[in-house]
Amino acid sequence: MSAHYLINNQHPFKKFAAIGMPGLAVEYLTKIDIHMLDLYGMDDIEPVLSPVKARAKASSKNKNYHQKMVNADHFFNEKDDLLIDTVSVWLN
Repeated sequence: MSAHYLINNQHPFKKFAAIGMPGLAVEYLTKIDIHMLDLYGMDDIEPVLSPVKARAKASSKNKNYHQKMVNADHFFNEKDDLLIDTVSVWLN
């Protein structure tokens, strides 16, 4: 939903952290040109894991696209600090 919003609306955002983004968003990534973090867990759900390469390929024109896998599941269960730290480091 947020990727769709970014390409269809004027917005003030300079950075976009997508957490556990499914393959449905791939079509939008070709049009996003702001700093973007594509964060997912190594034990994420199949709709997030299977299109990992497709998301990276779709974003290949965005020099500010970063894809990162961390040791977590889709909901970052018991990994709140990992989620907060990873996004905070990227934002800074």
